[in-house]
Amino acid sequence: MADIGRYKEKMRGLKEMRAKAAELKAAKTAVELEVDKLESELKAMLEEDGETKLSTEDGTIYLSFIDQVSMPKDPEQKALFYDFLREKGLYEEMVSVNSQKLNGFYRKEAEAASERGDILFSMPGIEGVHKVVRVNFRQG
Repeated sequence: MADIGRYKEKMRGLKEMRAKAAELKAAKTAVELEVDKLESELKAMLEEDGETKLSTEDGTIYLSFIDQVSMPKDPEQKALFYDFLREKGLYEEMVSVNSQKLNGFYRKEAEAASERGDILFSMPGIEGVHKVVRVNFRQG
């Protein structure tokens, strides 16, 4: 027969740890919201002042500008993109990728095109390149 006391002790511990984990998760969410708010305010301040980088004794805050794309939804655009991947020999590797890998691939191709002097680079099937501005901070 099972020793109920042993189970009760472990179950009580589990209950307490789950409650503690829930508290920490809520606190983490609140902190992340405050971080987002501060980053947004700093971004607005930099943009308002026409700055992209600013340093103080606390560190350096700077904006980075990143291109983001998404998988084509339109069947014709999707076919163009898949043909492009086949031509590059990357169809099997890239046919079902997440957005992070797709964006990394796009940026790598765009950079290579830029180095070749191709200022009108576009990736077949990929439309609507979005510029995303991110706030970065390095502690001083």
